[in-house]
Amino acid sequence: KNKRKKQLSKTAENKEAILAFLSASEISKSAEIAEYIRLSPARTRVLLSELADEGKILREGSGRACQYRLPPLSGDIL
Repeated sequence: KNKRKKQLSKTAENKEAILAFLSASEISKSAEIAEYIRLSPARTRVLLSELADEGKILREGSGRACQYRLPPLSGDIL
């Protein structure tokens, strides 16, 4: 039970690190993000997919060309 709680906490920390990285960079590939947060590319893609499903980030493109960014603020013009 305690191990599961620790995993959830680490996942939340990693998601926050991804959001912080994306707030500092306009758009990034998963490999760049993985290197920054020091996670495997596979685990990073899982977290990126979860964040995209939650609406916290946007996924642009697909496959190797896929990139991620934060959604525009409500007052921003695209």
